[in-house]
Amino acid sequence: MSVVRPAVALLMAGALAACAPVAPQPPAGAQLRLSSSGLDVAGTGLEVGFGRTQESATDTLRDILGSPAPPQRSVACAGVQTVRWAEEGLALHFARDAFVGWEAVPAPRPIPTASGLRAGGPAPGGAGLGPFERDGIRGLSGPDGEISRLWAGRDCPTGGVG
Repeated sequence: MSVVRPAVALLMAGALAACAPVAPQPPAGAQLRLSSSGLDVAGTGLEVGFGRTQESATDTLRDILGSPAPPQRSVACAGVQTVRWAEEGLALHFARDAFVGWEAVPAPRPIPTASGLRAGGPAPGGAGLGPFERDGIRGLSGPDGEISRLWAGRDCPTGGVG
């Protein structure tokens, strides 16, 4: 009977491990959309939502965007670490290992919102110089009428992503 118990315990442990949730992987060629609750993987129903761990969020985005720059401590927000993708103008902010906010600035391949707003693009509805909000996403437009910065979640301005 002493041989049976370890075997049963091993089988149960294997069965439980097989039930552990695995984050769904984005399909090849997936496109991101900025959202007020994080980042959406367009057309898939998948989301990289606020609260996700730094490892999980960066792994998912690495699958879509490639490798980010090494994480850096935020100068603007104590206790926050920022991970950047310069080509997309995207910065993700993490506090205590949780995804707490994002920032987007003009870049060669900016990521849009579901409604088409993007850093470097025209401000919504002719918004003048200054702050605006659209669909829960905050933004700032410059004197040229273009969006100089978009953000959602915790605001930790980076002064640009590069």
